[in-house]
Amino acid sequence: MNSKPSKSAKKRDAKSIQSLGERLLELTEQQLSGMPMDDDLRDLIMHSKSIRSNSAQRRQKMYLAKVMRNADTEQLQAAVDALDQGKNLERQLFHRAERWRDRLVSEGAPALQEFNAACNGDHPQLARLLKDLRPNMPEAARRQLSRQIFRQIHVDLAAAIQKSDC
Repeated sequence: MNSKPSKSAKKRDAKSIQSLGERLLELTEQQLSGMPMDDDLRDLIMHSKSIRSNSAQRRQKMYLAKVMRNADTEQLQAAVDALDQGKNLERQLFHRAERWRDRLVSEGAPALQEFNAACNGDHPQLARLLKDLRPNMPEAARRQLSRQIFRQIHVDLAAAIQKSDC
């Protein structure tokens, strides 16, 4: 049997390594410092980020992929996936806080009771903000109070998730 990978498999591997390299180029310097890679690869990525010419960027991406073929890309891919998962969780938390804010602003006290029950706690700061919200307020003050409510919900949800109550 022939254990040599097919040409298509090699192309798929090369494409996945190149897309991983492009994803690494999108990361900040702080995020890159936490990635499991050698210093030469990190320096190459930082140098690649400084290139502004489109054709030079394209060539540099291909060179980065070539260098990465010799590196351990499985650990890098796992680290990038973990970073993306954290972003997805933050995005979900943000949308959840938006939905709660919309419900609390429109429904008031009944929604607050549901929020307290869902997150296993009492939220007096949120209750005070909702009490301050009145239908006949000027639009600018209402928007500002709505933002404060959102921030408080976001903090409360994050704390509840840390305790895994919500």
